[in-house]
Amino acid sequence: MTYAIRVTNGLLNDITQNNISDIISYNKYPTGGGSTPTAGICATAGTNNFISKNIISNIENKIPASIWIAGILSGTNSTIYSNKIFNLRGDNNSNIVGIYKTANNSLIYNNMITLGVNLSKNTSLKGIYDAAGSNKYFYNSIYLGGIVDSASYSTYAFQSDVANVNRVFKNNIFGNLRSHFKGSAKHYVIRYGGSSTNPTGLISDYNIFINKSEPIGYYNGNVRNTINDWRIAVGSNNDQNSRIYFPQFIDTLNGDLHLIVDAIDPNLQGFPILEVVDDFDGNSRDPNSPYIGAHENISFPLPVELSFFDGKIDNNKILLSWETKSEINTKEFEVQKLLNEQWITIGKVAANGNTNKTNFYNFIDNSLIMKNQEYRIKIIDNDGKYNYSYQINVKGVLPLKFSLEQNYPNPFNPMTKIRFTIPVEYSNNVTSLKVYDVLGKEIETLVNEVKEAGNYEVTFDARKLGSGIFIYQLQNGNMKISRKMILNK
Repeated sequence: MTYAIRVTNGLLNDITQNNISDIISYNKYPTGGGSTPTAGICATAGTNNFISKNIISNIENKIPASIWIAGILSGTNSTIYSNKIFNLRGDNNSNIVGIYKTANNSLIYNNMITLGVNLSKNTSLKGIYDAAGSNKYFYNSIYLGGIVDSASYSTYAFQSDVANVNRVFKNNIFGNLRSHFKGSAKHYVIRYGGSSTNPTGLISDYNIFINKSEPIGYYNGNVRNTINDWRIAVGSNNDQNSRIYFPQFIDTLNGDLHLIVDAIDPNLQGFPILEVVDDFDGNSRDPNSPYIGAHENISFPLPVELSFFDGKIDNNKILLSWETKSEINTKEFEVQKLLNEQWITIGKVAANGNTNKTNFYNFIDNSLIMKNQEYRIKIIDNDGKYNYSYQINVKGVLPLKFSLEQNYPNPFNPMTKIRFTIPVEYSNNVTSLKVYDVLGKEIETLVNEVKEAGNYEVTFDARKLGSGIFIYQLQNGNMKISRKMILNK
């Protein structure tokens, strides 16, 4: 075994402020996933260890075999925080891990981990690998990069295959921008253990996922390509406020994952966590609007006007609610909704201007409820300055029946709206919505494609037609529904 620091027994070992660098190992025993022959810090034997503020870099094992290389190996009841781990290297077929958790009941926060940026070997990379579960992960920044010619080993910014135990993931940056030209490997942001939606013990939210063309995650034996796929898989209790975003870091090559921030950026806004009050550098976390990741940028504190923002379905409408603890020169709140990957303003609510009191606001979105709706608030001051709240995701309820509503308005001139619903059982078939005259002649096809389960609305423009009665028909497989509408010019 090759370890710079090894704890063999005892309680309350304090391993702190060590600079561990430039270790080259030719140790090839043991191979396989059970043990790790090369590590900066190995603290699997002791309990209640504190591992903090260490810099671990340039550790390499040159044996081209299935061996494991880790920055930190840790056992039970550990607190691991504010460590900087980067540039761990191995030959082809090796397994490289920033922090390898072999036991449970630990708190891991404010760590910066960078792997693979200058590594072109075919290796398995894991920023953090949790092999035990029952651990908490807050405010960690993980970045995987680099390019491989031919890759057969998948990589993960975070991986845990443990299921049905308590584990918490909040306010982390999980980034994986590694790529390859050939091979079957995939480069995931995240992998959780579990086999059902809302798995027992899992709490995951307010994380930033960084990826490009590769899948977001792997869960329950399947690849999850998009963030919506991921949310559906892990259930409505998890990652509804997590987001895809691309923050800029100071120097990924040398493991410096401090954020480059030159203006207020609400996309970096996390959720307050009482257990963590400082950041990687020892600066105080904002108690209301902390940054996600290891670095709290105190030069640009995030907006704190909104102390609460949430949404729920109420009588087939979406009720949005928010709260402010105080307001200074605030003019209004614009309610914005994400439609076709663009933020659209759907309404405005007047603010109270200047007040020290807590104020509550509500807004009702009467539009169609889809599977998931994303909202944010644009907070506008009287002088024209503005900032944004964090985004929320409201999970819609999928329709239970195939239906076609009466057009509105009716009679109409010249445009009218038609609403219909597709339940899950019909979501694999082609749905068509067509307009006919009273003689059965087809006038226009409004929809002709496979539709996911959900609620839909289309607009029929009849400005080129004369007055009369028309029939519109919704069809999916053997199901057909027809209704009449009147064009009155």
